[in-house]
Amino acid sequence: MRSRGTICALAITSLCGSASAVAPSAQAATTCTWGGTPDNPTGVTVQHPGITNTPSPVAMSFRATGPLGGGPGCKGTFTFIGRIDPGSTCSLVTFHGRARGIRGVARFAGASAAGVAPARLYDKRGNVVGSENAQFLTGSDVAACNTPEGMTGNHFSSVIVLFGDSGRRQRRANSFDGTCRLSGAFRFDTPVDNQMRERTFTDTAAGTCTGSLNGGPEREHEVVNSVRGSGMLSCAGGETMSADTLIFDRRTAIHIRTTAAGVLAEFVGHFQGEVSGGGVVEVNLLPYFDQSMVAACQAGALREVRYDLVARTVTPMVG
Repeated sequence: MRSRGTICALAITSLCGSASAVAPSAQAATTCTWGGTPDNPTGVTVQHPGITNTPSPVAMSFRATGPLGGGPGCKGTFTFIGRIDPGSTCSLVTFHGRARGIRGVARFAGASAAGVAPARLYDKRGNVVGSENAQFLTGSDVAACNTPEGMTGNHFSSVIVLFGDSGRRQRRANSFDGTCRLSGAFRFDTPVDNQMRERTFTDTAAGTCTGSLNGGPEREHEVVNSVRGSGMLSCAGGETMSADTLIFDRRTAIHIRTTAAGVLAEFVGHFQGEVSGGGVVEVNLLPYFDQSMVAACQAGALREVRYDLVARTVTPMVG
């Protein structure tokens, strides 16, 4: 339910192909590369018909494939096989389909804009088990979008985060319905600069949530939110996905997944409980946005960003 720090903007489709990696069962998250790196994208996508700058009147089929690398179990080839929804263009895409190559990952769904494309990864039961964050900025023939045939394929690189879940789903799920106001700080693994690239981050926020916890009476609760996430980030904007753990009154935990996007100092997003429910979140960096922050980002030295957020459930979040 928290939002993500500085710099985010939507993403674009990614897809891939065979052999089997295993998502570890430990609670710690595992990060895999997929399709190389931004400097050397080796992932390949193919779509039919080609996508153009004109909204498509029909759905387009696609397949993406690329080698896995990185953490434990990140071996072999990963693949997306799915469809791009009608109405999509080269600049704005929504997509979904089946995934193959990582044990425990069965399906995906995401959105894309500005050359980056985050997607959520699901197991066979529909639980969110990870995030996938592709970039097409260094491997696409954008000029093909202006042709009648459209763009029929490109290269990409991506970062996949597999959320650890050992024992989590065996515990009794908790629920909350209400509004939260938290303040925190994003801490990036590598400094943020002007180049859009894949990054990971951690975040701890604290504040209060007012509403009903586990069906109890509405009241104010002290809350701490711990976050691990990744996304495509730069000084200008970006998009991220994260796994969040909210601790109410120092004892009651709720696990959620959050996706947020924005530019400069303001972001919006949505969150969903690990079991069900969810809502919307607004993040505001303006109280902490000054010339020193801008200078640090331009110099490629921005490692931490403070923020305030307001999150509201639409339906009770359960996780």
